[in-house]
Amino acid sequence: MFGEKETSSNTYGRWMLKFEPQISYDLLNGRRGIVLDQNDQGHGELGTHIWDAGLVLARYTESFATDGLVHKEPGASDFEPYVKGKNVVEVGSGIGLTGIVAGLVGARICMTDKPALVTLIQHNIDKNTKEGEKHDIRVQTYDWADACPFTEPFDVVLAADLSYDMEDIPLLLRVFDALVTPGRTEIWLAYGLERAAPPEFFKEASSLYDMEHVPEGDLIKTDSASPISTIAIVKMRRK
Repeated sequence: MFGEKETSSNTYGRWMLKFEPQISYDLLNGRRGIVLDQNDQGHGELGTHIWDAGLVLARYTESFATDGLVHKEPGASDFEPYVKGKNVVEVGSGIGLTGIVAGLVGARICMTDKPALVTLIQHNIDKNTKEGEKHDIRVQTYDWADACPFTEPFDVVLAADLSYDMEDIPLLLRVFDALVTPGRTEIWLAYGLERAAPPEFFKEASSLYDMEHVPEGDLIKTDSASPISTIAIVKMRRK
C-alpha cells in the first residue's frame, strides 16, 4: 500500500496509532461524499495517512464564506465558500483531503508534496472527482529543499500539521515566502497546540507576517474519534 517504501527523505519506525485503510468524509452541503485511501500498514511516510489538523482545516475551508462568517450547519448551501473561484495551493497535502475538499467547493487548487506522496494524492483525486472537475484539482511535486515550481500568484495557501522538527522551520518559511504575494495571499495554517515546533515557527515568522488565530468556536472538531480540541488555525499575511 501507499507509503510503505523507504524514501530519500525521512523514514520512520512503527507508528503508535492504528489507521483504517480508508477515510470517509461528507461535505457539509450534503451534496457529496468522498472516500480517500491511506496507508494503514503502521509504517512509512507520516503524510500517507490523515492527521487531525487536516480534518479541521478541510472543514474550515468548506465552511468559511465570503461574507466572513462560518456556516457550520449540515446541509447549508446558501453561501459562497471563501475559496470558491480563488487560486489556491496546499503545502504538504498528504493524502489530499483538504485540497480535494477545496476543489469540490469551487477553488482552483494545486496540491503539493514530496515525490513519495504524489502518487497517493493523484490516486485520491482520480477516485473522488468527475472528468469536468479534474482541470481545477491537480497535484505538483514540491520538495521544500527545491526551487518553487510556480510562477502564478495564489490567493490562499493551505497548510496543516507541517512542522514536527525544528530544522524544518527555515525551509517552511522559505516555501511560504515563495508562494505568498504581499497584499494578496493569505496563509491558513492548522496545527496541534501540543507540538513543540509551532511556537518557534511563529516566533521566527512574527517579523514577516501579521497573524490572527481563527476563533475556536469557528472550528469544527467532530471528525475524529480521538480528542482534537488542541487543533488551532492561524491566518497569516505578509507585512
